[in-house]
Amino acid sequence: MATFETTTEATIDPDAGLAYGDLDMYLISGANPIELHVRRAAYDKPVEARIVRDKGDAGKDVLLADGLAADLNKLDHFFDITVTNSRGAVVADIDQALCLNGADTRMAPDAPAANPYPVACKANPFAQSNVWGMPRKWGLMPFFGDDNEVGLPLRVGAYSVRVSVTAPYRAAFGIPDAQAEASLKLSVVNGKDGDAGRALSPAARQKLRLDGPPGEQPGRVKWHKGPQGVPPNAPKPDLRAVPAWDISTDHGTTADGVEDRDMVKFGSTVWVDGDAPLFVDGFRTTNEPYMDAYQYFLDAAGNEVGYVNVGKMEWDPRPLHLHWHFQDFAGYQLLKQDGSLAIKSAKEAFCIANTDQVDLLGKNAVLRPGNLGLRVNECGGESEMEVSQRLDVGWGDTYGPERPDQEFDITDIPNGTYLIKVTANPNGSLHELSTANNSSLRTIVLGGRKGARTVTAPPVGKINA
Repeated sequence: MATFETTTEATIDPDAGLAYGDLDMYLISGANPIELHVRRAAYDKPVEARIVRDKGDAGKDVLLADGLAADLNKLDHFFDITVTNSRGAVVADIDQALCLNGADTRMAPDAPAANPYPVACKANPFAQSNVWGMPRKWGLMPFFGDDNEVGLPLRVGAYSVRVSVTAPYRAAFGIPDAQAEASLKLSVVNGKDGDAGRALSPAARQKLRLDGPPGEQPGRVKWHKGPQGVPPNAPKPDLRAVPAWDISTDHGTTADGVEDRDMVKFGSTVWVDGDAPLFVDGFRTTNEPYMDAYQYFLDAAGNEVGYVNVGKMEWDPRPLHLHWHFQDFAGYQLLKQDGSLAIKSAKEAFCIANTDQVDLLGKNAVLRPGNLGLRVNECGGESEMEVSQRLDVGWGDTYGPERPDQEFDITDIPNGTYLIKVTANPNGSLHELSTANNSSLRTIVLGGRKGARTVTAPPVGKINA
């Protein structure tokens, strides 16, 4: 590890009672790249993480001990952080997880020119696999940004910080003791509105979580070169849905403006498996808030070989949207235990974008797609005449419970056990390899009384999300 010579500054967040800052420190890879393959064989199985030593010989992989990777996003207890005050007394001693993705700095002239690994750790709670890594001789700031932020229980003042890699990881990665520790000075200040370099506020951190890290619009193709129609042998996506998650109740006004209602709020993720990404483009020639939507098909070399109309896109002007939505991407139903319909969600349209890693060890998965998150440059601004949206193989498109219409109005639904059904491509408008695996179910139990309804969602295997 290496540190800057400057003093790092952290800002106190009064809501959390913690000091947040980007500790100016680099974790640097050596003469060989670092690559980990992380899997969950089934929802009821533990996460398994392997250090890949030789891609041609799996027998050289190093299996990390149980518990070091509790999920598909971080290595738990990677760092020990000890903070001492000006009198030398220890005032904080915490352990910190590590997201190994996101290295953005070449640390030597002979380092590889590009980083092939994912730009962040954004695995879905129901993800099947992930890839973490750093090219050789690249640097990662392990306490910078949303994935690796650290909050310290400190007051305003001057401190010394010692960061060390914990023993299990020193052994697993072969890190010499002399290179496994670093120290720096830390100045903790009260935050002021408008401070440049101020730590992210809770609202800003939430926005980054929703929108994802900066990305580039995917290589936009000059469409309409291939023939109209669905090529019989072209690679196609396979749309799938994970179980609903982040489930809670709320009382208030529904997304369509009905007041004094009880609601179940939930997150959902539709992801792409199969042979090819999902490409959908929208076009319009007037200022109407609608576009004609087309699905495009590419051959194995990336050449366009066909396109077909698959419905409409519409402009959504509501807060937390403000972008173009494709109208037939997913659908939500609340089912009774016998499978009959209790109520259907009003949600009907979605921006298609890569938000969550779901299966990056899949055959055709893309580790580093361009369009990350639901930002304007992926989903289109109001004045756009053409919008290009895509979902890459191995990635999911998540809409969290904070988004409008991610809800069921349960005001008139009796207490009891129900199933949330999430269905990808509900009307079959999109062309894919199979529709047999498009739906997922999540059991929930409703309770409480009007104005104070409750919901519990039993774990799915080992996943309690």
